[in-house]
Amino acid sequence: MVVQLLVRKRRFRITRREQKRRRVFFLIAVLLLGCILLLRPFEVNWGTISLPGPLRESGLYTEVFKATLPGFRSSREEPEDSSHHVVNKTLLAMVDINPMDPRTFLSTQIPGMRSFRDLSPPPEFVNEEGSLPQVYPALLTSQETSFQGGDFHGGVFIYHAHTTESFVPTSGERFTTDLSQTVAFLGQELKLILEGDYGVPVLHDTTIHDIPRSQAYREARITAQARLDAAKEVRLVVDLHRDGVARRVSTAEINGEQVGKILLVVGSGHKDWQENMQNAKNLHEALERIAPGISRGISEKNLVYNQDLHPGALLVEVGGHENSLEEARRTLPYLARALAEIIYQMP
Repeated sequence: MVVQLLVRKRRFRITRREQKRRRVFFLIAVLLLGCILLLRPFEVNWGTISLPGPLRESGLYTEVFKATLPGFRSSREEPEDSSHHVVNKTLLAMVDINPMDPRTFLSTQIPGMRSFRDLSPPPEFVNEEGSLPQVYPALLTSQETSFQGGDFHGGVFIYHAHTTESFVPTSGERFTTDLSQTVAFLGQELKLILEGDYGVPVLHDTTIHDIPRSQAYREARITAQARLDAAKEVRLVVDLHRDGVARRVSTAEINGEQVGKILLVVGSGHKDWQENMQNAKNLHEALERIAPGISRGISEKNLVYNQDLHPGALLVEVGGHENSLEEARRTLPYLARALAEIIYQMP
């Protein structure tokens, strides 16, 4: 009996040693494979990428992105979207990460490392024929920023960290460099309403920052800092987005019309974030007075979103990718009125 126990124990110890050796070999193989992939480009079918079952079911990626992306919801909170759908659509489209290509993970972590995809320069607002889109021809005249120097006082600066975010029912895709289909169009119309109806001066910058998407906030910071340095007495800074959640979450009925709901995102990853939060609370309260149900509230994230650049910095999500551009446009009069209210109440 004693001999048998010793033999079994010996076998068990050998088995554990062998398992450890196999793990080491496996890690070395993974590192070698990663080096090969980094040094040798390969083709990926972007439309058919799928993670192995265990990774899909673990919720690892959905929890990571829930903690870092404005308005992102996990598959458990959004039952209409499977984990497969969330990972493929969000991972590839929203943050420019390909789970099959380690280089894309590095590009999100190493400053200056760019995407490996060939990207053509962004076009102007005008279409291929050189004319304006026929849907709303009066709003977009060029890709100028409405920013001419230091003669701007006391208004709103609007820009877009994710300039190419579009509305699928209208554009047919989640992202496009045709800015007449994106949040940049909303920014231009919001500018016209604020200036025309409320006398609030507006700077609107349409620089594309999200190609590649992993660099968006860093590139947007450069733009925002330059504009704020040149302007005087900016009251509010609006980083205008659209969300990536299900339509039932991003849509409300206001005055008998379907409109995109508004989510406010505050980054608490800097020391003066409470000032940003107070302005977000003021805007939320004004929205709910004007159109009850139009606001989805305030989402606080332990990030920065460049809100450390200005105490009046706001990240505003209008609607979602499943809303049409028209539904998002219907939100703008309510948003403009709320912004004007809090600006005129500022000391």
